[in-house]
Amino acid sequence: MDERARIPVTLPRDGPTKPFWQDPPDAAIADLQSTPELPKSVDIVIVGSGITGTSIAWHLMGEKEVGTGKGFPSILMLEARQACSGATGRNGGHTKAASYRSFLDHAEKHGMGTAVQIAQLELDGIRAVHAMATGEGGMAPIACDALACETVDIIYDPAQWTTAQKAVAAMRAALPEGDAVADYTLYNREEALAAFPCSDDGVATPICGAVRYAAGSVSAYRLVVGVLKRCLAGGLNLQTHTPALKLERTETDLWSVQTARGTVTARHVVVATNGYSAFLMPRLQGVVVPLRGQITMHRPGAAMPGGGSLETTYSFIYADGYEYMITRPPGSVHAGDMVIGGGLKFAGGHKDKSRLGLCEYGTTDDTTLNPAVSAYLRETPVRYFGGRDGYWGDDHVDGRLRAEWTGIMGYTPDGLPLVGAMPPSEQGASDGLWLCCAFQGHGMVFSWLCGRAAATMVQGRDDAELRRWFPDCFRVREERLKHGFVGRLHVSAKTEESKQQTLDSRTKYPPAWVDITGDRRRGGRSAGILRDSEAVSSAAPGARSTPSGSLQGGGWSCYSLGERMARAAGLDVRYHLVFSGSDGCAPNYYNRPTARHDGKDKLPELRIRSAMNQSSSANFTTSPQWTDAIFQAASPPVALQTPGTIALKRQPALAASTRVFLFGKAAGALNRG
Repeated sequence: MDERARIPVTLPRDGPTKPFWQDPPDAAIADLQSTPELPKSVDIVIVGSGITGTSIAWHLMGEKEVGTGKGFPSILMLEARQACSGATGRNGGHTKAASYRSFLDHAEKHGMGTAVQIAQLELDGIRAVHAMATGEGGMAPIACDALACETVDIIYDPAQWTTAQKAVAAMRAALPEGDAVADYTLYNREEALAAFPCSDDGVATPICGAVRYAAGSVSAYRLVVGVLKRCLAGGLNLQTHTPALKLERTETDLWSVQTARGTVTARHVVVATNGYSAFLMPRLQGVVVPLRGQITMHRPGAAMPGGGSLETTYSFIYADGYEYMITRPPGSVHAGDMVIGGGLKFAGGHKDKSRLGLCEYGTTDDTTLNPAVSAYLRETPVRYFGGRDGYWGDDHVDGRLRAEWTGIMGYTPDGLPLVGAMPPSEQGASDGLWLCCAFQGHGMVFSWLCGRAAATMVQGRDDAELRRWFPDCFRVREERLKHGFVGRLHVSAKTEESKQQTLDSRTKYPPAWVDITGDRRRGGRSAGILRDSEAVSSAAPGARSTPSGSLQGGGWSCYSLGERMARAAGLDVRYHLVFSGSDGCAPNYYNRPTARHDGKDKLPELRIRSAMNQSSSANFTTSPQWTDAIFQAASPPVALQTPGTIALKRQPALAASTRVFLFGKAAGALNRG
């Protein structure tokens, strides 16, 4: 995962897939540039025109259709593509919290009080979105097919079902009796099969149970476009096709926002670009990581109740993933159609099944589809509704699939949004630089109220009232920015050992790792030689870990292993050299290299040498399956009794972006060093 997190985040790409929600885009606003030229200066710049940026603008402008000349700040909104063309306009149409799914984790990490506060915010967020859509408070409703309903989670995994029951019980115990936040109805297998038009004939495991609770559906694109139009009537300046390219602090303590159409200065800049945030804020690289999601839209089967317009929305939860589904409400365009998202587990990209789907992290490409996910999602209606002999029936005469598209979400390592002022170290910031992003695929639950919180902070009203309802753990803090997504090289000993047991059952001992290429963002490359980084290793009793070092010369790079397993009697050590290429998917760290090398016959030669000049070597060659790179030391292990080196001979076939890892495992008693 650390490799995926390091992929540089880009601007949104031109020519994205076309979601149903934007077919066609709103003619009045999609390509709007409120003024022919950019203003030279404004009070506030908001980057991003999705639900988050729109919520921020709406709340800054007093939540009414009033002009900025009536005591409100001047606001400029920048959008890289068409208005609301990012994740908000590309989602699955669900307004669903599923708070019970995260409640126990939040309680363990942040305390029961915070867990309750987050669950309350999630429910309030759904209510606020639907209130905006239906025109509560005297405003006109917005035509966006909003439907308040209930949802049902069909659970196919026994462990997930057990956890769901525990979580609901914990929520009921933590909240007053009858509190809507804990209003869940549980169904066992027999009750679920009787109550809902679902089947488990097409899945590997039977239904275990179901959970029913409040939710809804809405066209987020139409909702946000409607709110944006109200903001525009009040004086918002919207500039589409104007990506923000760079932020700089001026000598007069303002912010300079550079675009291809000119530069704007502002007292405040609020970045509301979710999965794209690290492009404008490099410090967020590895902290806010994009994840591409995929959606399909299906015409209803001939036997579906209500012509496909079901009373509830659904999620289908299995051991290591889930799908989510709404049906288009009666009276809407394509009423009865199913909008289904998910399938990440089936994205492919790795031979190790526990790591499937990783190749969708780190990408900002919503111009293409993942064919493996497409193939899976296209069969989802039949899988869950029983096929021709079940609730689905025959496919529609015009075919099952109506549309499919992708969108980019934003994720953080701790699974929480980032809202608030950026610390002073960010791009010279002292104040005035704000962030509101990373909604973990639940933007319709979090974004509206997080936008309200961000607007409140920008206005200088960060007071007890805000702290009453807004979770402190959502705030941007220095310590949260220090912890990026990490992979096998950087996880804790406890986690590393657990993963080793899962992925390689042949040994119960934790592995030792050395990254012999290092972080080229710091170390760089010199004369075609990759520099190394500090060694990360396991150590036997009495041994010590030493940083690795590199020697260059003669076309070779030599990397020190250090005295990591010295004098460990009877230690049988094997090494795997693993090449992790830039082909977009994670490597297999255990059995075989995964480098892509343009059809060349050989990969770089590896030599393990001890200080006594004893060595072994081997070449990697292509074959139907990659050749294992295994080097077994003699008994006693002479090569590791004294500090050794790794010599890696460079060949043109090894791509410049390739990273090289050394994996050692030992059949002996190891202590974490």
